[in-house]
Amino acid sequence: MNRKTASLVLAIALVNGISAQQPAGSDSSIAHAKKILLQTRMRKDTLGSLIPLRDLGIAFYLAKQYDSAILYFKEGLNLAISRRQYYLELHDFRPVLNNNFFLLGNYTAAMEISVDGLARAEALNNPERIAHFKGVIGYILMKQGKLVAAKQYFIDFLKLATGLHNKLLEAKGLFYLADLSILEKNYANAISYIHKAMTVFDDPKTVLSINKNEQLAYANNKLAEVYAQMNDLPHSLQYSLTAIRISEQNIQWINRYDMARYYVNGGTTYNRLKQYQQALSLLRKGLSISKEPMYMECIQDADEQLSIAFASLRNYDSAYAYHLRFTQVRDNIMAENNQRVLLEKETRYKMEAQQRLQDAALNRQKLWKDLSICIACASILIAWLLYKWYSLRQRNHFQAALNMQQQENLRATISAADRERKRIADDLHDTLGSLLSATKLKLSAIEETGTMPGQEKEDLKEVLALLDEAMQEMKNIAYNIMPATLSRLGVIAALQSLFNRISHQSVIHINYTTYGFTERLHETVELGIYQVVLEAMNNIVKHAHARNGTVQLVRYERHINITIEDDGRGFDALRENTVGNGLNNMQSRTKNMRGTIDIDSQPGMGTTIIIEIPYT
Repeated sequence: MNRKTASLVLAIALVNGISAQQPAGSDSSIAHAKKILLQTRMRKDTLGSLIPLRDLGIAFYLAKQYDSAILYFKEGLNLAISRRQYYLELHDFRPVLNNNFFLLGNYTAAMEISVDGLARAEALNNPERIAHFKGVIGYILMKQGKLVAAKQYFIDFLKLATGLHNKLLEAKGLFYLADLSILEKNYANAISYIHKAMTVFDDPKTVLSINKNEQLAYANNKLAEVYAQMNDLPHSLQYSLTAIRISEQNIQWINRYDMARYYVNGGTTYNRLKQYQQALSLLRKGLSISKEPMYMECIQDADEQLSIAFASLRNYDSAYAYHLRFTQVRDNIMAENNQRVLLEKETRYKMEAQQRLQDAALNRQKLWKDLSICIACASILIAWLLYKWYSLRQRNHFQAALNMQQQENLRATISAADRERKRIADDLHDTLGSLLSATKLKLSAIEETGTMPGQEKEDLKEVLALLDEAMQEMKNIAYNIMPATLSRLGVIAALQSLFNRISHQSVIHINYTTYGFTERLHETVELGIYQVVLEAMNNIVKHAHARNGTVQLVRYERHINITIEDDGRGFDALRENTVGNGLNNMQSRTKNMRGTIDIDSQPGMGTTIIIEIPYT
């Protein structure tokens, strides 16, 4: 029986008068508990049966009849749950059932009891019981080797204990973490946790429900065990002797099992230090205490260490006697453990069989439920996708129609503008140009007659000069609107004329080449190409400050490629605010011809424009 089991069960038994009236686990105590239970049942006092059921379970537990103890504890637990006696459920029945399952090594059943208890405590918002069951679950996980998960439960336990201002629970959480650190072989952390627990007990403001010295003795013994595992025997012995001294000074408060363990641990350390006389003294005291309630594990360890001590002192008769008894106790413990293992296996088999049936039923229910949810979710998803697809299709269709309409409107606008430009250019050239030419002829004829006075003749010369200037400007305007060369000779010749005029009027040299233009293009295509190139050349002349430019037109089977380059100052083509009206006009006209335009430019690196226009 471990320390936790012994102290808890004996405390419950003492409260209810079992161990005070009869020897623990005796037939008379079982008979007495059965008699009380029978009386309550005869009175049909269902609620009154709770305490007798608990007492009878404890009596069977102390008699080591664990199957009967579990039977009555379970009956009491179910009754407490049905009658909503949550205090008895959470404080009595679930803890004692856990102790039975721990003793049998049935951690699966203990986990089930604790998980259900945690859920009940959380539903009742009982922080103290939440902490209790989190600690138990962490302890089970630690025993199963699941150290990471166990650590999280212990940390939660410690946080709850701190929030409750319960120093006893806080120290218990630190001991949990110390045990975990020992298993991880992180002895430094284990020592740190134990010392923190000891400071809790040393605090003069700490008020505990049990004697502080009992916990301090336990902490010192735990430190002794840690240092023993570290092979630091002097420190281990120091803490063992401190635990023994505290327990001897507070013997009325110290658990007998703990006191026996302190003496045996101290004697074991003396043996390892080869101080055999001191070891014999402590081991005999530990053995004497262990025999009173028959702490078999302590007796086994004490006999083994006494055998070692006597053998080292060459007292072979005593060594043999203790060794013989050690083997007998060990065999008895092994037999009892084997019996426990068999009982555990049988219990586990029954529980697993029942669990498999329950799991199968739950899986079927879960499968149908999941299937229904999946079908519903799939239906909703399909409906949503169909709606989104239809909406997207309608939106795309509308957008395509809108784009097409915008393109048609743009083409119509540009075509109308081009026709109007051509009409204005023709009117300027044919009508206004003819009138200006006729006017000049008339005025020139008047000048040639020589009948005008000198001053009037000078004024007439000025008028003729102004008229010449107006005619030239009219020609320039008409040429920019729609050059006559474009209509008569085509875009190749019109562009050559444009580049000649630019080179004549500025310092820019234009290198112009064409390939594949053996015949003229459609009028609208030629006009579009001319306007795009004209916009590009205007940008070069006005903004680029270039010295040289290159224009290349190549006619392929299905498209025309136009490349325009200059060595000017360039601009940041990636920034939208750097694109002016000229480039926007180029892009609009290219788009109107269903073409593409690519502008590559960087400050100080010049500009390259590549345009591709399809045609059939």
